[in-house]
Amino acid sequence: MIISLSLGCGSLLYTLNNPDPATTIRAFCKLRMYILQSTFMMSRWMITIACVDRYASSSSNAGRRRFAHVRIARRVVIIIICIWLLLPLHTLIFYEIRPGGGVCGIIYNRAAALYHSSYTIITGGVFPLTIMLTCILLIRRNLTVKRNLLEKSKTECSSFQHIVTNVRIQRTRDQQALAMLLTQVTVYCFVQTPQFSYTLYAAIASNVTNKSPERLAI
Repeated sequence: MIISLSLGCGSLLYTLNNPDPATTIRAFCKLRMYILQSTFMMSRWMITIACVDRYASSSSNAGRRRFAHVRIARRVVIIIICIWLLLPLHTLIFYEIRPGGGVCGIIYNRAAALYHSSYTIITGGVFPLTIMLTCILLIRRNLTVKRNLLEKSKTECSSFQHIVTNVRIQRTRDQQALAMLLTQVTVYCFVQTPQFSYTLYAAIASNVTNKSPERLAI
């Protein structure tokens, strides 16, 4: 994410007093989009896998909790990085600069443009969001099961004051965990929707000729 922000903001600041390299240098156009695509997707899937990790760590099943081990998390991170270094390679092939239009995009291959937009929306939006929502439901179920067990222990061992305290602490943690996950998913949807809408529009309108200056700016 830091790489994406640095590259995006850095190139924008450079264009304040210089020609935009993304629309004047073919190699920069291709590499910029490849790096942005790779790093953004890596960050999205890191967040998604973090939700899966939270689900595993909240499970009462010892086998599932083993998936939340640091060693496994490191392997998953390496796999995600490798995958998203390979999947966006098509951007290096199909991204071009429209002559006279000042646009860097997939402009000569409509099928590639539709593939790019579909793959971006599905792998960067639909799949991560579905996994996050599923993890929220599963985590809520796990926390409910744990809370019920604590309540049962409280009933059976009402003489132990520390059990009552543990139940209250666990209830507070449950509420905080669910609130944090719901906020994360809400922010994710709010931030990503404009980009996915633009990606789909750009693919549909990529081969439209005689665009107005306003549409070219978009």
